[in-house]
Amino acid sequence: MEEAADVVRRATRLDAQTRVRETVGFFDGDDGLLYGCTYLPADDSYCAVVVCSPLLAELQTSYRREVLLSRSLAAAGAAVQRFHYRGAGNSDGSPEQQTLDRLRDDALAAATHIQTIGGDVPLAFVGTRLGGHVAVAAAAAVSRTSPVAIMSPVIDMRAYFRSVLRGYLFGLVKEGQGTARTVQDVLDDLKRHGIVDVLGYPLSSQLYDSFIERSLEEELQRLDGRVLLLSVGDGEASMRRSGTMNGRLEIRSVAGEEVWWFGGGATLRQGEATTTEAIVSSLGTWIHERFVRDMA
Repeated sequence: MEEAADVVRRATRLDAQTRVRETVGFFDGDDGLLYGCTYLPADDSYCAVVVCSPLLAELQTSYRREVLLSRSLAAAGAAVQRFHYRGAGNSDGSPEQQTLDRLRDDALAAATHIQTIGGDVPLAFVGTRLGGHVAVAAAAAVSRTSPVAIMSPVIDMRAYFRSVLRGYLFGLVKEGQGTARTVQDVLDDLKRHGIVDVLGYPLSSQLYDSFIERSLEEELQRLDGRVLLLSVGDGEASMRRSGTMNGRLEIRSVAGEEVWWFGGGATLRQGEATTTEAIVSSLGTWIHERFVRDMA
């Protein structure tokens, strides 16, 4: 019965060209099962990478990019683990359970899972948007020296959540629900009711409170390893405030433009493939250098 249950929990695909093995299914978290996809290279892996996705609607925005990144990293010899946080996607739990510390614990469970399957190799973490904070927290908890790469990092947490809630209000207007409500009104609702629906994704006051006072600059000071902040378009200047970390912090950008919460239009969609290709290439090269060149 144990073996039969395991078969139900997992499904595998082998890429005919790269020989990368992708397995989707569930693994144990601290409080229930987490859903994820494991990517294993054809030969022994030289490192393991945990991909920490963004939250709320941005999870869907970055989904394809993270799939392509994971496949590219595995084709180059890394074992990779993507996963859904508890209370999101196909994982157990409810959105009300989410906090930064609990998301970090989910990332640590994903790290244990990929190292169990892919071998006891060095770890790296990749995060997108708020997933960058999760990646930093997980790296600080597991070794402090693990390389961390963050795509489109959130530098100003309060500005980020204002943008999220403005997207919610714009969405109401777009649907014909004219409203005179403000971002502060939505924040008041969040405190009063404990949760609000933001474009179909629940945002809890517990999650909001756990992130709002934790700046990326302060979180990065907990690390002793190399860090990459990768922006799209003109976002590089805003990241300079994150400090130098004694030369361990690299700030790069790729050409393109992104709109995370509202709008976009045909022009942005047409350029998405080129932007994604540039991001995947830049991140793959950086991670490879951390484990091949730096450790040679």
